[in-house]
Amino acid sequence: MATRHLLALLLFAAGALLSARAARSADERKPPVDDLSPLLAESVTKHKLPGMAAAVVENGRITAIGAAGVRCRGHKEKITVDDQFHIGSDTKSMTATLIAVLVEQGKLRWDSTPADVLSGHGVDKIDPAWRRVTLEELLTHHAGVQPNPDLATLVGTMLLKLTPREQRLRVCRAVLPKPPAHEPGKDFLYSNTGYIIAGAMAEAVADDSWENLMVRLVFKPLGIEHAGFGAPGTATTTGNESSKTMPITEPWGHQSIGVPVPPGPDADNPPCLGPAGRVHLPLADWARYATLHLSAEQPDDRDLREAGIKPLLPVAMLRKLHTPFGGPIDRSGMKYAMGWGVRQLPKSGGIELTHAGSNTFWYAVIAIRLSENRAILIVTNQGGDQAARACNQVEAALVKRAGHLVEPHK
Repeated sequence: MATRHLLALLLFAAGALLSARAARSADERKPPVDDLSPLLAESVTKHKLPGMAAAVVENGRITAIGAAGVRCRGHKEKITVDDQFHIGSDTKSMTATLIAVLVEQGKLRWDSTPADVLSGHGVDKIDPAWRRVTLEELLTHHAGVQPNPDLATLVGTMLLKLTPREQRLRVCRAVLPKPPAHEPGKDFLYSNTGYIIAGAMAEAVADDSWENLMVRLVFKPLGIEHAGFGAPGTATTTGNESSKTMPITEPWGHQSIGVPVPPGPDADNPPCLGPAGRVHLPLADWARYATLHLSAEQPDDRDLREAGIKPLLPVAMLRKLHTPFGGPIDRSGMKYAMGWGVRQLPKSGGIELTHAGSNTFWYAVIAIRLSENRAILIVTNQGGDQAARACNQVEAALVKRAGHLVEPHK
């Protein structure tokens, strides 16, 4: 009996050793991941920012990543690549992706209108002009909708008592009784309001909040496990002198002049603006989302398989999301698709999907260069012009680092 037990132990140990060697061999075959921290540290110093983080995604994997600086100015905790980062209006393409899932399910159509969907779903008075405004126009900023809801709709003690879904209905009740601000289907007019209306339409047909729908229909299927909404982190300080000794567990946003803003209601836009720009997530999760959109040029889904991501949408639907409204992609300049600025790179002729996002306390950039099968993700925990310049210069450096033409955002 003892001999049999000893033999079993020896076989188990041999199997474990072979498994460990196989795992090490697999790791050794993986290309190394470049450290972007020195580049980001230089940018943090040059532009006087609290911190930055960035990643490059290629062929279904992160090939370069790094972080530099601190989570909160005046505190010692360093930003890490695993921290949560607020991506502002880079959320818009995520909302469009969610709606594409609902279109695939037959719950919405690209020509669905607010009047068709929201009548009988909490909005009683809708001007007839909204019967000519399509969901596609809302998502491409061609619906003629005012940029933001009126301030009176967004403030007040009553708003704090409403759920995010109820807040969005409040916005719709304030906006839809009047016709759109401009003729729909003609000129580009960037509109957070349009995305609030589109989010309310998704909520009406799926009978759930936009936040829950994002988690259930987009994040979980893509393996995105750590995304959330609003300012990341929890306020652990009270603003007094003793608070400086308390730990900062996630990065805080900062005003353009460098003043930190503790997590809480004042650290982000009201929850009704969720579909327009309230997602936060770590770089690794953002990379999974970028890989989904890079797969639009890979009918065999090889990079999704490499990353362990199940295809969320057919290639044709991804390409629909990337198609600008009312015109082809050409050298005439940036056009707008569903949550993406789209341009043809002037020299290489490749196509880039891009967006910048900011809630005034953060600044984030995503650039998906489809022809190169590469995505660049950059974020800083400060808003304003300096933050924008820093992100654009880092992007230019990363493009150059990859051995391609330097064609940063304008």
